[in-house]
Amino acid sequence: MRALIRFEAQNIASLPVDFRGGFIGFFKDIFGYKNYVNMEFKPYVFSVYFGKEANIVKRHIENVRFINLRVSSEDDELVKFICDRTIELSESGKSFRFGNGYFYAFSIELIEENIRNPFVALSPIVVSKDKNYLTPFDEGFEEALLESVEKRYEAIRGKKPNLKNFSFIPKAVKTESVLHYKGFIKCFRGEFLLEGNDDIIEFIYKNGLGYRTAQGFGFIETK
Repeated sequence: MRALIRFEAQNIASLPVDFRGGFIGFFKDIFGYKNYVNMEFKPYVFSVYFGKEANIVKRHIENVRFINLRVSSEDDELVKFICDRTIELSESGKSFRFGNGYFYAFSIELIEENIRNPFVALSPIVVSKDKNYLTPFDEGFEEALLESVEKRYEAIRGKKPNLKNFSFIPKAVKTESVLHYKGFIKCFRGEFLLEGNDDIIEFIYKNGLGYRTAQGFGFIETK
């Protein structure tokens, strides 16, 4: 299940380019800090869009009036809980702090799932091996990507996936360096194909691709 949560700023806001920590804070509010910390594995993925009016100035995202937060998980009840809890907190008068602004959730809707090639990354994709970040241009990338899918599948479903014939085929991807928790992460985004059995492709679509998916990376969508 996928949901789109729209926020409006009380006043025009500025966020750091290292903004993902603020949205991790949002999920701590949703689940409660202790519950969040005690979640052994976080089976969801999210992406953030600040709108066309926003622009980057040095290390800040300026002129932020609206935020679109997309959340996806194969656990429908989890997505429903996130939506319901956002509504509950909003109706109690709570605003959410992102950057130097206070935002109110004014719209929540479920998004239709459309699982087919080609796919695009709505948030950067992180793949790593032995503490080294890898992109499709690096040797050992596909092996590391397979390992990430296998680990995530086992953690969420409790069994090994069938990765026979699975492959990642880049079409128009580019490498990025993203500031996250005051350090830079080598990652990538763009258009690609996923080949393999339907179960694996559906799993990736719903739960994210690569690592750090609960930190705002790895959200993919049909082009």
